[in-house]
Amino acid sequence: MKQQQRFIVALVASAAVLILWNYLFPPVKPPQPDANANSQAVAQASPQPTSQATPQPTATATATPAPVQASASPTPTPESVPPRKLHVVTPLYEATFDSRGAVATSWIVNRVQRSDGSWRELYAADSTRANPKRLELIPTPPAGVAPEQLFRPFQIVTGDAAIDAVLSGRDFKVTGADKETGDATLNVPSGS
Repeated sequence: MKQQQRFIVALVASAAVLILWNYLFPPVKPPQPDANANSQAVAQASPQPTSQATPQPTATATATPAPVQASASPTPTPESVPPRKLHVVTPLYEATFDSRGAVATSWIVNRVQRSDGSWRELYAADSTRANPKRLELIPTPPAGVAPEQLFRPFQIVTGDAAIDAVLSGRDFKVTGADKETGDATLNVPSGS
């Protein structure tokens, strides 16, 4: 009975914190476009019928700030960094990272530690004793689908399609590898 009372008190306290937080720090609302500025711009742009005999006075526009236009979407620049693959090999896993989009293209789990402290080799579900296959966590893309069209592990996503396209198509610079060009392999020994 005591645990149930503590649980109920914890739920009430959590709800109170969430409600109080939203009351003290309300979420920021996005700015709404000014409807008056748009209607005035439309009124000025449309021609007004005038008669030959009596000229009609035209309405003068008041100074209203125009909505800020979104900046032009970024355009890809020519690549100055050559594409590379970085292979990270440890006793537990092997991972391959591609500098194009800075994503993981392969992640193979070799072994895991059991609860008793011993190690167990891992294999894919479709492997057999005669044909053991290593456990690959990142599937290969289907034929005919560009890697830029897929969501990959460690992919940077901003929510803006133009920026996401630039980031997924950009070759990022790999530093800290044994060589500055071409594919590189980092061997991480056990205990590191």
